[in-house]
Amino acid sequence: MPEEFAVYECRTCDNYVLSTAADSEMTCCGGTLDKVDDEGASIQPPETKPLFKQAFGMTETEMEICLCVMDEGEATANEISEALDVERSVVSRYANHLVEVGFLHKSERNLREGGRVHVYTHATGEEVTRSLTLGFYRWATEATRLIDKFGRKKMEQMAETDDTDEGEDGVGVYWE
Repeated sequence: MPEEFAVYECRTCDNYVLSTAADSEMTCCGGTLDKVDDEGASIQPPETKPLFKQAFGMTETEMEICLCVMDEGEATANEISEALDVERSVVSRYANHLVEVGFLHKSERNLREGGRVHVYTHATGEEVTRSLTLGFYRWATEATRLIDKFGRKKMEQMAETDDTDEGEDGVGVYWE
């Protein structure tokens, strides 16, 4: 996975691109895109647990399940349940979510005494990175839509607001 991501902007159409491509490699509207450095709102660097919770809906227990499977190499829901002292039904539900997110793989094993059991194994680092990166891009797309919606509503509100609707600092505020 490339190390250096940057945001680029087309000043003609206000299109933004997150990429690792060199400045001269990307074009839009017949011209090159400009690299955006420290413009825009300041941000707080993300932390792993809150990011995974917000973007992927992962709980702390799911992270523990992941680590347990990584330590064991493979494990059934019963084995994970015993190791973490968590109800088997909770482990199954969370492990299935981890399969959907791309952290774990799920397969079936036939038992000697008959029947089958689901076995969870951890995905490779490359699989996890790809799945999380693509998932994060989809999440960022949705977050961008929310920001755009907020911006449009805020602008509409400001256009409709007279001086009496402004806050103490003289700035009207919009929150749904």
